[in-house]
Amino acid sequence: MSDPWAIFPDAPSAAPAAIDPWSQFPDAPVAPTPAAPPAPAALPAGPSTADQFKALGIPDPRQPIPQAKPRSGLDMLIEGLQGAAGMAAQGVRGASEGAMNLAGLPVDLVNAAPMLLNLIPGVQRSPSLSDLVTGEQPRGFGPMSRKPFAGSEWLKENLLPAPPPAPVNAAERFTKRIGEEIGASAVPTAGLLAAGARAGVQGAREMGPLARMFVEPAAVDPGRFLQKEVMASGLMGVGAATGGELTQGQSKGVQGAAELGGGLAALGAGAMTRATVPKVIEVLNALRGSPNYTDRVVRETVVNRLGEAANLPGARMGETGDFNTDPLVEAIQRGSRVNDAVPGYQESLADRTQNPGLAALEYGRQSGPNSGMYTQRVGENTNAIDAAMARSEPQGSPGQLRVALEDRRDNLLGEASANVEAVQRRFDEATARLNTAMNAEGRGANIRAALEDAKEAAREVEREAWSGVANAGSADVTPLAERFRAITDATGEASQRTALPRELTSIPDDLVRRAQPDETVAAAQGLQGPQPAVYPISQVTDLRSRLSTAAREARTAGDDNKARLIDQYIEAIDGHLEATVPENLRQAYEQARGVSRDLNDRFTRPQTAIAQSLDRQQGMYRQPDSAVPSKFVQADEGRIADFESLMREAGNDDRVRSAVRDQIVSDVRSRGLLEQPDQLDAYLRQYGRVFERFPDLRQELGTAAGVGRAVRVAEDAATSLVRDLGSDNVRGRGPVGRYLVFGDENAERAMRGVLNAPRPGEAIDELLNFAGNTPEAVEGARRILWEMMQKNARRGGESTKSVTGQQPWMPNALKSFLDDPRNSVVLARLYRDDPSHLMNISNIAEALQGVEVRTRAKAPNSSGTAQASNVLTPETLQSRFYAYKRGQVSGSYLFTSIAAVAGRRAVTRAREGAINRLLDEALLNPEAAAVLLKENNPANRAALARRAKTWMPNQVSTVLDMLEDEDPVKDAIFRR
Repeated sequence: MSDPWAIFPDAPSAAPAAIDPWSQFPDAPVAPTPAAPPAPAALPAGPSTADQFKALGIPDPRQPIPQAKPRSGLDMLIEGLQGAAGMAAQGVRGASEGAMNLAGLPVDLVNAAPMLLNLIPGVQRSPSLSDLVTGEQPRGFGPMSRKPFAGSEWLKENLLPAPPPAPVNAAERFTKRIGEEIGASAVPTAGLLAAGARAGVQGAREMGPLARMFVEPAAVDPGRFLQKEVMASGLMGVGAATGGELTQGQSKGVQGAAELGGGLAALGAGAMTRATVPKVIEVLNALRGSPNYTDRVVRETVVNRLGEAANLPGARMGETGDFNTDPLVEAIQRGSRVNDAVPGYQESLADRTQNPGLAALEYGRQSGPNSGMYTQRVGENTNAIDAAMARSEPQGSPGQLRVALEDRRDNLLGEASANVEAVQRRFDEATARLNTAMNAEGRGANIRAALEDAKEAAREVEREAWSGVANAGSADVTPLAERFRAITDATGEASQRTALPRELTSIPDDLVRRAQPDETVAAAQGLQGPQPAVYPISQVTDLRSRLSTAAREARTAGDDNKARLIDQYIEAIDGHLEATVPENLRQAYEQARGVSRDLNDRFTRPQTAIAQSLDRQQGMYRQPDSAVPSKFVQADEGRIADFESLMREAGNDDRVRSAVRDQIVSDVRSRGLLEQPDQLDAYLRQYGRVFERFPDLRQELGTAAGVGRAVRVAEDAATSLVRDLGSDNVRGRGPVGRYLVFGDENAERAMRGVLNAPRPGEAIDELLNFAGNTPEAVEGARRILWEMMQKNARRGGESTKSVTGQQPWMPNALKSFLDDPRNSVVLARLYRDDPSHLMNISNIAEALQGVEVRTRAKAPNSSGTAQASNVLTPETLQSRFYAYKRGQVSGSYLFTSIAAVAGRRAVTRAREGAINRLLDEALLNPEAAAVLLKENNPANRAALARRAKTWMPNQVSTVLDMLEDEDPVKDAIFRR
């Protein structure tokens, strides 16, 4: 077979001889000789050399090498994405395998337990690092199984999905190794976090020393604990990946040792970096005067000062200082948030916690080096409160309420006056018809004239009645004379002379004597004894009439004795007539007697007003005409029979009706009843019988009474309005009247009168209702109360103004104003239709009750003013330079010494300023203070300072892998 390399002039003449890898180990067992590789195929015969290269499957060296196609940006992006995907897959696989390593570690440890027997002298010496490096394999016991059940390898094969392709580059190998460390530490980290969350900080501190070492950091700050463990696992993975990368191709023992060493070195470098880099940065920030300088010392110092001011147990000077800030953090988180009611308001730490010690610290520091922060905060809070209050601030003018009240009052007074005038006109119209047409004499004369006419008509009837009897014939009057003599004889002489009308009672005797003939005539005619005295009966009836008149006059005069005696003579006449009147005229006689009795009862009975009115003496009426009308116009409980008699005798006579009407009207007017409607109504009831005969008059008087009552009501209403509301010249007694006494310039004084009223709620309700509850009036009243509230609840001194000139609100004064019962009831009425505004003001006042507590606290002794210090003083520089000149120090020492002094002093000065700044920021920002106190809790410092530990279990798997080195070359070597 020809040599295929012959076509390459610069190639060696033959292929290099195979090297026996076992020739370096003369004592090693002879390995079997491998079979010779098949000879390359001979070039096929043919005219073309290119075909020969093609048949061999190699490129034709005579042809130019094709140039690589340039890659586009998309190709590079795809390659980058593919690389990232590969790294991500390897990272996930590494994390999964790391978790399986830790999950199967207990089984792996049990599986490797027999290897502990190698520690027995004479059985097996312990493997050393040199053995691992040199490949020496001591004799002794190995693990029980290569892949024990539930071991890490078994778990990887059975629980994890098919692995991705093996890492193809260093990036993927680094990613997988870092993922393995993080995955392995994730299992214990999650367990510790769960245990810490379940036990809590206090529960973790009460655990045993070992459990507390692991659980307490996870309970104290889970986030920081997780960050620390992940960072440590990541550093361990970076170091292990670096060691593994440097020992690629070496044995598992060598590679494992390199990974373990690299991981520990990375952890150490990380710890050193965390310890030194912050210090260097702190010094640089201090030297350049960074305004945001802070470090652990600053934070811990501020926390200590806050704890001491808050009087936390163990925080006092001279004590351990290992106090717990959790109660203070809880107080901050539990405290009220003013910004819920006042957006933009930032309460201080003392406001949030209501701690008197913190309030005193704030009081002292508000005049310290950062006093501007406090001044700015006061201004910002003042603006926030003003903005919150402005949402409910009324926009009206105080004078709007007064204008509405005054307009309403003027309208009401005008309407009341117009109503009085209108009703008075109606009353005047109603009473104009109620006037008298005559005086009392005229009324009495008319009544008498009508009665006289009625009496004369009755006399005519009587005469008619007696005319039949009087014309009935003649009769002897001798029996009548005897009756009269008997009555006269029975009467005493004194009565006869004083009481008897002798001119009448002697008439029968006179008639009898006149009828006796002369003796000569009697003798001539042969008459003997007394002769009958026959006369017409009319003589007797006429005598009776005259005696009746005399009896009536006697009774009218009050001479009852005379009347009684005359009545005896009248009875004698009646007896005589009854005996002498023929039988056929008996009925006419009885009728005539009845007519006479009726006439006497109607017109002559002295007890009646008619008889009294018609009674005469010597031809003259005994009573004047003016006395007559009042006798007949009587109340129902008076002598109403007289009125009835008048109406019966002359009721249809216009003279009587007009006279009676005039008498009633005169009586009403004389009593002033037209101006007294109630008394007029009573009068109409008292004279009901009279008004039954005069219904029209009763209606007129009733109308007048009603209109008069309306006049009284209108006048009373107008008077009441003026009394309550006042007028231009009268001060009102009601809320409206008292309010309108003051002008617009004294609106607050007017409203103060409302607040001081016995019932302020009713007073303001009356004002607003009177004003018609118009939005302008309500807004004006709100404005007055708002200005009064501002005067009571805002500060007023020049020294209290903010930078923008605003006066801050006084929370206690504001709440006192709102809680005052007088103010609260008035405000509730003013905001009845819009309660959200009042609720907003009340919520703001309530939320502000716990703020600005530092203004009520006593200032501490220290002012908190930072002391200035120079970084390097001339004295320091001179002393160091003189020491260098004298040869006491070297140049390098001189430089480092000056740098150290400058650094220390710069840090000290920066720390002083940072402490003051951070302390003031914490006092002014409770949220920042809570974070600071929580992150730098002295009770948690020891726990948070503990190093990460969850990376350690995975290293046991690494050591076990190192002990279970399965390198076939080593196995062949160790089998010699």
